[in-house]
Amino acid sequence: MVCKAIADLQRTVALLEQQALKDIPSQVTKADAEGVRFAAKGLRSQRERLGLSAANYGKLVGVSGQTVYNWEGEISRPRKQQLATIAAVRSMSKKEAQARLEITGLGTRKKPK
Repeated sequence: MVCKAIADLQRTVALLEQQALKDIPSQVTKADAEGVRFAAKGLRSQRERLGLSAANYGKLVGVSGQTVYNWEGEISRPRKQQLATIAAVRSMSKKEAQARLEITGLGTRKKPK
């Protein structure tokens, strides 16, 4: 009986973890992207301010780390929906960004010494 309850809780936690990162893009609309300007240099400084690798920043906005590098290198530009998500991440603190990544288990964990 206890094992079944634990298994049910583990499934619930797993679902919540998966949903945590999906929350940012789902709360953002294309209308939110209106008036949002994009600058590759600004994206890099935002990512560095949050203390995130390109891969982890990409996880927050729903793209790959390589895509983030392409944006920063001005090889490509984000789409309107991605701009809206980037704008939503701008208001995050360093702790909040790390917490979102850790909740989902996607963040980098420090290895114990």
